[in-house]
Amino acid sequence: HFFGISLLVDSLLYFLSGAVPKMAEAPMSPLDIQKEACEIFRKFSLSFQFTCSLLPASSVAPHNPYPTMRFLFSKPTNQSPIPAVTVYADVQFEDRWSDGTVVYSVLMEGQKFVRTVYVKPGAVTGAEFQEAWVDYVGNLKQRCREGFLKLSRRAGAEAAVSSSA
Repeated sequence: HFFGISLLVDSLLYFLSGAVPKMAEAPMSPLDIQKEACEIFRKFSLSFQFTCSLLPASSVAPHNPYPTMRFLFSKPTNQSPIPAVTVYADVQFEDRWSDGTVVYSVLMEGQKFVRTVYVKPGAVTGAEFQEAWVDYVGNLKQRCREGFLKLSRRAGAEAAVSSSA
């Protein structure tokens, strides 16, 4: 609920600031949109590493003619260069306003709530995309993974006991 209220307040403040949503004239190719999105996400200075790939248009949002990108977030370490948990987010390019603002919708893995992100490419602050969204999903996946590991260890121990009896 916190994210929804925060997004609503942020959106309201943004619109009250006088920004006028109008699509810019020159359309961009899907590869240019992907390249720009990757550059913007790099400017967010996230603690996650990420990759970004284009998804087929009909696979996620057939009603939207603009590309959807899948960002795969991870935190590799020296001890675990291939992280046990990764999180993806489907980022849909929605609009580009006449003032240069780019609008994305973000659907985090396993979530139903679509978040809207407004970014001025020349003035990225890092506050536009909440790293906590990725952390939340990653923590859920890690707890689920740990639960499955405990169950499989318990099942393995029970199988060993029953076979020795």
